[in-house]
Amino acid sequence: MTKRKSITILSILAVVILLFTFLTTVSFQVGIYDYDSVANRIKLGLDIKGGVYAVYDVAPMGDNTTVTDADINSTISRLQNLLTSKGYSEAQVYEESYGGDRCIRVEVADVDDPETLFALLGKPGELHFIPMNSTDYSALTNGTYVFDETKAVITSKHVKQAYVSVDNNNQYVVALEFNEEGATLFSEVTSANVGQYISIWLDGECLMAPRVNEAITGGRATIEGNYDYETANEYAMQIQSGTFNVKLSTRSSETISAILGEDALQGAIIAGIIGVVLIFVMMIVIYGMFGVIADIALTIYVLLYMLALAIFPFVQLTLPGIAGIILSIGMAVDANVISFERIKDEYKSSATRTLDQSVDLGYKKSFWAIFDSNVTTILGAIVLWVLGTGTVTGFAVTLLLGIVISFFTAVFVTRWLIKCFLPLYDSPKGYKLIKKEAKING
Repeated sequence: MTKRKSITILSILAVVILLFTFLTTVSFQVGIYDYDSVANRIKLGLDIKGGVYAVYDVAPMGDNTTVTDADINSTISRLQNLLTSKGYSEAQVYEESYGGDRCIRVEVADVDDPETLFALLGKPGELHFIPMNSTDYSALTNGTYVFDETKAVITSKHVKQAYVSVDNNNQYVVALEFNEEGATLFSEVTSANVGQYISIWLDGECLMAPRVNEAITGGRATIEGNYDYETANEYAMQIQSGTFNVKLSTRSSETISAILGEDALQGAIIAGIIGVVLIFVMMIVIYGMFGVIADIALTIYVLLYMLALAIFPFVQLTLPGIAGIILSIGMAVDANVISFERIKDEYKSSATRTLDQSVDLGYKKSFWAIFDSNVTTILGAIVLWVLGTGTVTGFAVTLLLGIVISFFTAVFVTRWLIKCFLPLYDSPKGYKLIKKEAKING
């Protein structure tokens, strides 16, 4: 690479880094368009943003005597979908164990009190679909009908989901989707009750009793009623809250102050900035121009890391997650140190070897040491992510992302930067890393 080409490449890189840094840290308005910085798009966890969590005990539903893994997983999925449909896409739902009891924990940011969370989830209970003839329907309307769950042909375990939809006349309707067994039962009951009614009950209280207009055989149904969106959504959420495979009862709940989280985040950011600046200075003092190159690569690493935190939907930044970030920064610096020391050894060990050749050989010989250390950390992070819960998961996710990005920048970006810088110096004097007189065999 010629000196002129190096200057051109590095100048373009400097402009890109400055522009990317600006877009990452600064929000601004251009005309009617508001640009939100990359940093502002990073999703914050409950411990930073504030909100509420609740822990639910689980119990068997209906005739079941035990709670299976499938029951837990299905309920978690449905709770997550319910919260997402309410606009809380960052809510977290997962299983926890308390004193040997299996529980489900729900965390929602930007909620002020536990009662709001319970209102979001509705009152989880048992769902029953009971066919009615005209006499039963009349009794229901005048308040004399007595609920009997043994008359139910469809229960919570048969309904996959309920949601708001729009019919051919652009009217809001409540849409139902059944699982395979539920679809068969619903086909049978609607075929036998055309012109009659099917009442829908949640924990013994009747939500509605729509009329059956025709046999429904596809496993999907819509309930019409000249609803506006709010009414249709309320019915859908009530039905959805009864589709869980287990009974839920509140064990504990707590509100987490956003002020505490913001103070902790601010302190973590200040500590992180101080740490990174000290690393920058240390690398320059120890390795001279090679340290400058490492600092540029580390800057690229930080920018890519922030972009990854912002764009990946499964990432939610928590205080343990910040610890994962700091640890991965240390791993990135460690990889540079290993490579630089190897380059130094290769250059000093031969009187005829050039600095360019030493760089190639040093990276070649240091690659597997760096690769092995990163892979073991990645495997550990994956295990924590898969098997961990709550804050452990937050730490594992940020650590995993950080290690992958740091490996890329420390091994490939730093090496490319060194190749760009080498033509700018006629001798290695500009690099404090190596001196001619220090050669062992010279």
